[in-house]
Amino acid sequence: MTIPIYQPAHLDHAERMANLGTALGLEVTLYCNSAAAREGALARGLMVVSSNQNVGYGQAANLSVHGKDFDWLIVCNDDFAVLPSDFARYVGVLADRPPAEPSLIGLSDIDAPRRSKIPGAAGVFMNLSLLSTIYIRFQRAWDQRNRRTKQPSSRTHIVELRPSESCPFMCVAINRSAWTSLGGFDPRFDLYFEDTDLLIRLWDLTNVHIAVMPARIHHLGSASSRQQLPTTLPVFAWSAYEYVILHTRLSPPAARFLVVSALAVRLMFVPLASSSPPAGHLIGIVKSVGAILANKRPRLPQWKT
Repeated sequence: MTIPIYQPAHLDHAERMANLGTALGLEVTLYCNSAAAREGALARGLMVVSSNQNVGYGQAANLSVHGKDFDWLIVCNDDFAVLPSDFARYVGVLADRPPAEPSLIGLSDIDAPRRSKIPGAAGVFMNLSLLSTIYIRFQRAWDQRNRRTKQPSSRTHIVELRPSESCPFMCVAINRSAWTSLGGFDPRFDLYFEDTDLLIRLWDLTNVHIAVMPARIHHLGSASSRQQLPTTLPVFAWSAYEYVILHTRLSPPAARFLVVSALAVRLMFVPLASSSPPAGHLIGIVKSVGAILANKRPRLPQWKT
């Protein structure tokens, strides 16, 4: 089990998940993408792996298991928490799965909405422009106004997904057969879309099984990304650009136009849909547009930032 971590503020969540995994007999490591996170994790006595640089989420998972033998690799966000009994049931499900067939099982919110599709070009535009965030907030407000508050769900069964359906990546387990067939996460995606890219490639394998297990979870949200928005937003935009070229029919010029247009729309909706400081958000958008138009890959936040 590995937990890539950048933001020291998330160490409490990461430590709880690490202790939970250790209690269940898992080998748990934190891959630290910042000096502050490494120092904090070592001070707590946690098992730490790092390369003294910020390598991003997917590459952190890749490096954390390099040269290791495993049946299942569990990758967790550093801002993720789950009810201990649900996580114990999850680990038990993994132990009962046949190891030979490529498989991935993710944990999903027990009250999560209907199944979602893997995003195409339109989905990337909605995500990058903040239109999807506005839609979700509007939907929640509408449900509350009409008193459509959902009752706690009791679903606990494994849900097998269909090809082209998406899987939440807050906490996922991928078995050795799938991992070795794919070669892990694609290092081209530093911080965003690495999960969706892996899922698309996984669906292309033969006799693959992808499923989700409902659980009672808590997702803190990416506070580090909000604080580092002038640096992380250009990485997000670049990953979106790479994803559109790789997984849609759009040409590079068309992909650039889509991403820049989404960023222009995002600028209009920052006051409505973002909790980040407006000034930092504006800087992030300007840097993102500059990177895309100059065709220059942006850099991740620095190791000592």
